[in-house]
Amino acid sequence: MQAPWLLLLLAAVSLQANGEDNPCQDYISFPDLDRRDVNYELSVGEKPLNDFFITNSGVWFGTDGYDIVTSAPPQKRCGTVYPVWIRDPLPENGEETTVTACVRIDTNTCQVSENILVRDCGNVRIYQLKSTKVDQSAYCVGLTDPTKPIPGFKVKPTVQVEAVLVGTKSEYKFRCLFSPSTSEVLHYQVLWYANVKMVYTFTPRQWSDQFLENTSLTEAILKARRFESPGFTVQCAVKASYGVGFPPGQSEMSDAKFIGIVIETPSVIVKEGEDVIVHLGLSTPFGCGTENDCSLLVNVMVESENNVCDPSAMVHSQCGVRIWKRDWQQSHSLTVTGNPTQGYSPKTAVSKLRFRVASYFIPHPFWSMYDVGEVTVQIVKDTRIFKNKVCYAYTDPHMQTTDGRKYEFHDDGVFVFYKNVDLNLEVQIQMLSCGSGHVRCPCGVAVRAGRTVFHMNRCYRSSWNINYVMCEDGKDILKVLRKGTTYQIHLPTGSYVEVEPSGRFCNVRLYPSDSDFNKTRGLCGTFTNKCEDDFQMSDGTLSTATGAEANCVQAQYHTRRYYHDFTESWRARTNLFHYNHLENLEWWTSTFYYCQCDKDDLVGQEPHPEATCSPGPGKVCVYDHRFRPPPSASRECTIMSRSRRAAAFQNEEQISREKRSPSTFNEHPEYPRPLATDTNMTEEAATLFCDKLFNNTKTILVCTHVDGIQQIISDNKENCVLDIMLTGTTDFARDALESAKSQCLQEVALNSSFHEDTTPGLPSIFDTLLEMTCTNECSGEGLCENGTCVCNANFGGEDCSIDKSIPPVVYGMIGEGYCDVAVEDCNETAIVGDYFDEFGNMRCRITLFQLSHDGVKTAQATTYTEPIVESFAEVFCGLPQHRHKRDLNSGHPGSAVASGFNVAVSNYGEVFSKEMVVILFNSQCQTCVIKDDTVLCTFTSKSCTAGAVCVDHGASHPDNPCYVCDASLSIRSWTAKYGPGCPVLDKEEEPLWIIGAVLGGLVLAAAVVCAVICYRKLRQPQKVAASPTIFDKKMKKEPKA
Repeated sequence: MQAPWLLLLLAAVSLQANGEDNPCQDYISFPDLDRRDVNYELSVGEKPLNDFFITNSGVWFGTDGYDIVTSAPPQKRCGTVYPVWIRDPLPENGEETTVTACVRIDTNTCQVSENILVRDCGNVRIYQLKSTKVDQSAYCVGLTDPTKPIPGFKVKPTVQVEAVLVGTKSEYKFRCLFSPSTSEVLHYQVLWYANVKMVYTFTPRQWSDQFLENTSLTEAILKARRFESPGFTVQCAVKASYGVGFPPGQSEMSDAKFIGIVIETPSVIVKEGEDVIVHLGLSTPFGCGTENDCSLLVNVMVESENNVCDPSAMVHSQCGVRIWKRDWQQSHSLTVTGNPTQGYSPKTAVSKLRFRVASYFIPHPFWSMYDVGEVTVQIVKDTRIFKNKVCYAYTDPHMQTTDGRKYEFHDDGVFVFYKNVDLNLEVQIQMLSCGSGHVRCPCGVAVRAGRTVFHMNRCYRSSWNINYVMCEDGKDILKVLRKGTTYQIHLPTGSYVEVEPSGRFCNVRLYPSDSDFNKTRGLCGTFTNKCEDDFQMSDGTLSTATGAEANCVQAQYHTRRYYHDFTESWRARTNLFHYNHLENLEWWTSTFYYCQCDKDDLVGQEPHPEATCSPGPGKVCVYDHRFRPPPSASRECTIMSRSRRAAAFQNEEQISREKRSPSTFNEHPEYPRPLATDTNMTEEAATLFCDKLFNNTKTILVCTHVDGIQQIISDNKENCVLDIMLTGTTDFARDALESAKSQCLQEVALNSSFHEDTTPGLPSIFDTLLEMTCTNECSGEGLCENGTCVCNANFGGEDCSIDKSIPPVVYGMIGEGYCDVAVEDCNETAIVGDYFDEFGNMRCRITLFQLSHDGVKTAQATTYTEPIVESFAEVFCGLPQHRHKRDLNSGHPGSAVASGFNVAVSNYGEVFSKEMVVILFNSQCQTCVIKDDTVLCTFTSKSCTAGAVCVDHGASHPDNPCYVCDASLSIRSWTAKYGPGCPVLDKEEEPLWIIGAVLGGLVLAAAVVCAVICYRKLRQPQKVAASPTIFDKKMKKEPKA
């Protein structure tokens, strides 16, 4: 058990604050002793022990007969990945000492270490453990004396709870019941747990008549461990040993005993105007102090007058349940009524029913202010009003309001697609030319909730920007999911926007929720289930164009018209695509509702056993399981770096120009209309083409049998024909097909009857559709299997549209390749391009280079890494650690003015894109310019660079103090200096100095040799009858030849 560490530490600190400061009397047994043993080997897939989360709060741990091992265990021993051991001798004779705890990582037995205290308490050593500093590492224990026996006694105890009288009040006492051994005299240690967390360990002792009393868990111990009211489970375990100082045997946990009130119906479903019963029950009796009987009041909590949803801001109501002790074993109930509302709600709206015990329960104070919990109440609504409801803008664009009015829209600019008049929710679309003549298409979508804004934008851009551009309300305001290139942005109300990129443009769909009924405005209309008021303009008046006032029946004869006064009125005044317009956005206001108590008696005597729950605009958390969050979840909604935020708005000048003159987009030849199969089809030929496209799609064939979908298919076929006639190409035909498939899946997902297996042995209609629906029908280069394209050998991507022999197209980098080490970590770079394949074998190729003053790049090592695919248009490549390389053998810092990387990406690890340049510079003393693949860096102050550090003229190099910065000339250099440990002059003289030093050394050595020889000759005596040496004697004994 790893999570208990923090609770144990808090508990021990609390006890010490109360004066219990003798660690030999108050220590905690090593958790998970069996797995922590040095001989226990971590198995594959097993969750490792992790002492990384221990807080350094002075808590002591120890177990009789066990010590932390003093030799390095092998890796993956002791129930963890990286075992921790002690490399110093352990204290004896009551001493306390500081030792070094080492973390074994691979072959390094002490790569990371920490000093901890160890105290010898006579029969046991205790350890003041600290965080191991390494994730998935844990302290390793072994037997202190392996010769001491371990008993085989093992028992599963039972927890007994009793409310006992302490003074005039009741308190709980918990006993750990078990039968002791009848064959051996043993010592027993009782361990107590709350919510599976160890809270107390009693020292081992022999069995006696008072054993159960002396090892009881009390409220005082629980409160010291921060368990100050009911609502938790209690367990105990018993370990047996042969005596003090002997290692204990194995143990078994008792069954968990819950202390508190059980909500027997944690969730209920109630129809509007009907009732349902919520049941509560006690798991154990409460105490009544000196009285024989008493009652416990459980209130329904309601929001305080300031309407804050924080549970701490809620107050007691006159609704609730009274529970008498004599009836504690009975089930108690409260009636919940589904409150009818004038508006409409989704299939199930959610409210919360919250219970809490009164602030003061005098007989047994432990129960005071006990927060019992919540019941989820789903109010079932009539969902027929939502059937087939969707607002969309398709390429060209063909528009449809939420109530089904169809019209054409061919204006450039930014427009309010949807807004909720009660909540700070808004969706804007930007329109640009996408074909000849007046044809316009959505190129960008901005979704806003309060001061949180998400973009999918390719307007005036070479690639898609998919990112949050503002995050000031909280991480969970918007929920972004994706499936391949299609994104869903879920609003806090349960409504969601689906964006489906198609080349440089996109299709946009909005699926409303109950919070939108009669509250929707913008190009999506009013959502009142009446067609005659759909074309309400921004000032509240209705369009005066012919046919605008038609009802839903008449509107069938007014399709494909252009209502210019209506659409122009919704041109965005606050432009979510313009950075300067975001600063004045209003904050998101929470809209979560709790159930209410309708009783308000001036003199209430008893709680009313009923409450009323109304559907509020809470989130509907039902998502299409095919859609998943982006892979880098940590990037969901965080404050972006300056470079990323600037990149999101790098075309503000163009956007401003577009707003002033909407028709200027055609002045940008780099954004031509998409070209595919040009055609001069007649309307009849286009109809035959679209009929064939739809009729050859399995998903469409199944959807034709779904009630209400036939009209959706027919509408999208009509869009397909119109696309061909307007653009002169078949480029957008598949967009209409994908739209029909998406709407069909949406309707089937909302209708639970399609989720049932109506035919034994066959899947439901919903499952069948999921299995056969693949994006773009796998582009004709693969098979659709279980909802996923299995591509032919030479193709890849979600829809098999990527030719593996062609390198991915890249347009640039976030921040345009500049990384300022003065303000950024520079440990990754984001590359933007077209349709990266997250399902392929993507690789980043990264080549480090050093840059000279004249822009020459000297290549260094090349590495290959696996990128994070943030979206189909953006990948993150991690950059390796970098340092300026010194000249070999000389210790010279080198002459590079900056370093950087050439980065390329590949979808399948073989064919790489063109290389993009990342330059690392320090803005405190440098400026750099990147043009294509060339880079030139200059200095803005009299300084040099040492890695990421600016060094002033005349200052020493931070890594080699024997060199100083010389910034006197335009070409910076490092000059060597004299001094202790620095026997050099300067860089130019250094080779001559080395040669001179070597030659001088040789001359000096020769002189010394000559001097020694001469000295010996001068000291040599004249030849006299010297005493023979051993060598001479030996030679004389040898016979002459």
